[in-house]
Amino acid sequence: MKVAVLRDISEKEIAQIRAFGVDVVKDNDYSADIIFCRDRVENVGKYKNLKWIHGSFVGVDKFLTDEIKRSDILITNSKGAYNSTVSEHALALMLAINRGLNIAIPAQQKKEWTKFEEADELYGKKVGIVGSGDIGSSIARLCKAFGCKTFGMSRSNKKPRPIDILVPKSRLHDLLKESDYVVVSLPLTPETKHLIGKKEFTAMKKTSVLINIGRGQVIDEKELVKALKNGKIAGAGLDVFEEEPLSVSSELWSMKNVIITAHYAGYTPQLNSRLMDIFCTNLREFLKTGKLSNAIDKKKGY
Repeated sequence: MKVAVLRDISEKEIAQIRAFGVDVVKDNDYSADIIFCRDRVENVGKYKNLKWIHGSFVGVDKFLTDEIKRSDILITNSKGAYNSTVSEHALALMLAINRGLNIAIPAQQKKEWTKFEEADELYGKKVGIVGSGDIGSSIARLCKAFGCKTFGMSRSNKKPRPIDILVPKSRLHDLLKESDYVVVSLPLTPETKHLIGKKEFTAMKKTSVLINIGRGQVIDEKELVKALKNGKIAGAGLDVFEEEPLSVSSELWSMKNVIITAHYAGYTPQLNSRLMDIFCTNLREFLKTGKLSNAIDKKKGY
């Protein structure tokens, strides 16, 4: 069995994979049976023995091509590796906007003593989490620690413990109307693309803040800019965008009520060991039984 690793990996980590009795090659080797990659695989049709692709991210939209969908290749993601990092990042964006750090930091750079009179607290706020999977549930858990009431939207009828009220997609607008913060934590699929657009911003409170740590294309960015400019919502904390890097011509850069981070919500020094643990646990089981955890439903896209 041969594993092709298409991501940055240390010699120590290569040895960790080889310990399972497999050959490990870096970069493309079209005789590989397994691929451990970042977020995409080029020329997948050239791999004659390929049985399984494991991605380093939770979202698989970048490599779930039509060719792969039609194939018998098994797809898994790194679900579980990002729960703490992304949820903490979402809370950081919420707190930064709530306490006016987007105002305080530029004032500090100018040596201006500027008080943010609109500073608020998270305690008692209603947080609507659009996408209540592992990461969404982790965000809800942190919000509960701050005394927030949590709403969730999910296709599943199973309500995660940190979610107070779970609603189906058909009641998305009810969630938006109630929420002081709307946190988007969804994968990108044909069903979720531009799920949040003009109608949804109109449904939100004028005092509400949008946080996106899911996928940029879930939000219609042009409508987001309009909503921020026209006062339909109060602000936004954004880690992901429709096009990345975000264009220098985007109006989002200059908006005082927006905080931008460059799609790094998931990254910490601890991440790589979590990714390796997930892959190696799956590799062990795959070699023994042919079964996999974190398997992706190709039709659903997650």
